[in-house]
Amino acid sequence: MVLLKVGEVIADRFQIKDVISHRDHNGKCFLFSHEQNLTLHATVSIYTAIDIPSSYVVALKVNHKADLVHYEFCLYTRFQHLDGFPLLLCADSHENHRPRYGAFAMELLGPSLDKLVSNAEGSQFTLKTTLQVIDQVITRIQAIHTRGFCHRGIKPDNFCTGPPGSAHEYKVYMIDFDLAKKFRDQRTKLHIPYRENNDVGNPNWASLNVDLGVEPSRRDDMESVGYMAVFFLKGCLPWLSVHGCRPAYPEHRKKKDTTLEYLCQDLPEELATYIAYCRSLRFDDEPDYEYCRGLFRQVFERAGFKDDGVYDWPASEIELDIWENAPSPGSPQVSAWGDGDDADLEIAGPVDPVDPVDSVDTANAADTVETVDTVDTVEEAIPFLKRQKRRHPETTEETCPAPS
Repeated sequence: MVLLKVGEVIADRFQIKDVISHRDHNGKCFLFSHEQNLTLHATVSIYTAIDIPSSYVVALKVNHKADLVHYEFCLYTRFQHLDGFPLLLCADSHENHRPRYGAFAMELLGPSLDKLVSNAEGSQFTLKTTLQVIDQVITRIQAIHTRGFCHRGIKPDNFCTGPPGSAHEYKVYMIDFDLAKKFRDQRTKLHIPYRENNDVGNPNWASLNVDLGVEPSRRDDMESVGYMAVFFLKGCLPWLSVHGCRPAYPEHRKKKDTTLEYLCQDLPEELATYIAYCRSLRFDDEPDYEYCRGLFRQVFERAGFKDDGVYDWPASEIELDIWENAPSPGSPQVSAWGDGDDADLEIAGPVDPVDPVDSVDTANAADTVETVDTVDTVEEAIPFLKRQKRRHPETTEETCPAPS
């Protein structure tokens, strides 16, 4: 358990401003104000912090499993040039701190989709907003799948909008990659083998196969999107035991006992078609992302909606205090940081969101290949970070090349 106090300064640079959330290793969230005590079961904490040199407000993710922090940091560097992924700022590790923890800072985004839908009228999105959001979500998932990773934790909590009032307030960002995993072996190029007896992800949003203990693959990320769409439109799912479910679903059912007809009753037929398609995919199949987006766009066009970028969460209805001094997406990045014996764990400084071809330094092609392709597991993250530092002893800031 790591509890940083409001006002505490980390690495002589970031001053803790407030607590956003704490969660345990299963992803269960605990929301606290800074006066309350952190549950003993919480392992991950999200804070707002002030970057003292710039006065920017940033997001700071702290995990007492420092190896996971390094692993997730490496994944964020891979997605830096992609649309709809947060700007990574820096990482640090406190190996000698008791309790030991790791942390990284990134741009402060807006509310999660879960927060937005819970604040919406009737705790539901309109059909138009749901279709626009799901279109973006599928595009984000396709982006990481194209780069060889499954997210394995698709749920409304893991998607945020841009800061309220900014030019990006209606853009959907994907976050939280601590469960992400490569689905293709980097050396053999073969898909990972089918396995059972797995326990990963959130059972409320996981696919039927993952519920049965099957290793998650691309199809499962996509199936979870279908449950998100139903949740946005109905405000509930049949297997969720929360207040307000009964009007939408009079009968509580387990996921495996819920037919698509019952799940998608009174919804556009394309939703049931989408979920059925995802369930029909084999373990190593690549989803047809264009077909999936097309199903939702078909509903959008049939309803006569205009693609005007209007959603259900106007900035005027969102509490803005937390974002009033946050850097906008695309702002100059904060340099990497570290202190004492842990300085050799830094890996990345400024990363420009440019075309990946233009960002590769051919003179350091070997470094580029390792940076992009070889950190596939938590166990590989720490040796990778130290190798990068040894290769560039003349600087404490190392540009992370864009993925090839």
